[in-house]
Amino acid sequence: MIPYFILLSIIAVTGLIGRFLIKNEKISRIVVISICATCFIVMGALRSPTIGDTKVYMSLYDGIAKSSWLSFPGIGELGYFFVSKLCRTIGLPWIAFQVVIYILMITPLSIVIYQRSKHPAIAFLMFSAFYLSLYLSALRQITSACISALGLSVFCYKDKKFKILGFVLILLGSIFHKTSFVVLLIAPLSLLDFKKPYLLIVVPFAITFFFAAPYVYQAAHKLIGSPSIYLPGKYEGGGMVFLFLVLFLLFVLFSTPTSLSEKLDSLKLFRGKADEKGEHNEISEDSLRYINLVCWTMLLASLFQALGGASLPASRFSYVPMIASIAYFPNISDTFKSKRLSLLVSLGLGFIFIALTIINPIMRNELNIVPYSFIF
Repeated sequence: MIPYFILLSIIAVTGLIGRFLIKNEKISRIVVISICATCFIVMGALRSPTIGDTKVYMSLYDGIAKSSWLSFPGIGELGYFFVSKLCRTIGLPWIAFQVVIYILMITPLSIVIYQRSKHPAIAFLMFSAFYLSLYLSALRQITSACISALGLSVFCYKDKKFKILGFVLILLGSIFHKTSFVVLLIAPLSLLDFKKPYLLIVVPFAITFFFAAPYVYQAAHKLIGSPSIYLPGKYEGGGMVFLFLVLFLLFVLFSTPTSLSEKLDSLKLFRGKADEKGEHNEISEDSLRYINLVCWTMLLASLFQALGGASLPASRFSYVPMIASIAYFPNISDTFKSKRLSLLVSLGLGFIFIALTIINPIMRNELNIVPYSFIF
C-alpha cells in the first residue's frame, strides 16, 4: 500500500505548493497537473502483472502480434486494437506500450482539468477516489471515458469548429469502448437549462430505483426467460452511488441558482475575466454551457450508478459523466465569499477524497490492486 500513500502524498503536497507558493494561477495549474499526471502514468505503466487484469492485457498484446490488421474485433475495441497493433508492429515492449496507453488516457483528463478546474490536485484526488481500481485494470474503458470527457468539454465552446472537434473526440473515445457512445446523447444537454426543481423528481427516483431495480430485473428475467445479469452482493463502481448523489446535490445547491439561465453575479464559480478593478463580472458563455453539462452528467451518472445496482454493465455508462464532472466539482469551494471558509472547504474535499481512495479501491481491493508492486 505504500506506493498508493506516496501517490496521494505527492498529489496533496503538490496541490498545496501550487496554491500557496506559486502566485501565477496558470503556471500553478500547469505545474500541478504535470506532476500529478506524471505520477499516474508512472504508477499505471510500471505496475506488476499481478495488478488487476494486467495479465489479460499482456496476453492480448502478445496475441495481437500474430493477428493481421484486418482481424480487428468489434467497433468498441477498434481503437485499442489499432494502438496495440501499431506498437507491436514497431517492436515496442510491454512497458513502452503501457506508457503509450496511459499517456492516451491521462492527457485528455489533464486537458479537461486544465480547462475547467481551479483546483487540479483535488480533481486528481477525486479521480483517484472513484477510479483508481479501474485505472489500473480497465484500460479500454477508462481511456475511452477520458477521451470522451474531453470531447464533452470541447463541445461546450461556442465556435462550431470546437463543436465538430468535440464530436470527433467523442467518436474517437467510442471506438476504444462502445459504452462511450452514450456521450453522443449527453453532449446536446449542454444547450438545455438545468433547474434545481429537477432534483425533487430525479434524486428520490434514483434512490428508490437503486433498491427496487434488482427485484424488478429478477422478475423480468423470469418472465422473459433470459439469463439474469444481476449478481447479488456485487456492485460495480464500488457501491458509491449514494456518495455520488450527495456530491451531485452539493454541486447543484452550491453552484447554481434556481435556473442556470439567470445571471450568476453572486457566484465566483464560473466568473469571467477580471475587470480593471479586479472584480469578476458575468460568467463566460462556454462556462454557462459547461455548468449545465456538469449538472446533467452528474444527474445521469447517478441514475446509471443506481441502475448498476441491478445490471452491472449499466454502471459502466456512468464513467464518462462522472469523469466529466470531476474537473469542475472541486470548484464549489470558490462559491463561498469568505477566503478562509473557501480554503477550509478545499482542504476538507482533499481529505475526503484521500480517505475515500484508501477506504474504497485500496482497502476493499475489489479489483486486486493491493498489494501494489512494480514490474521490475
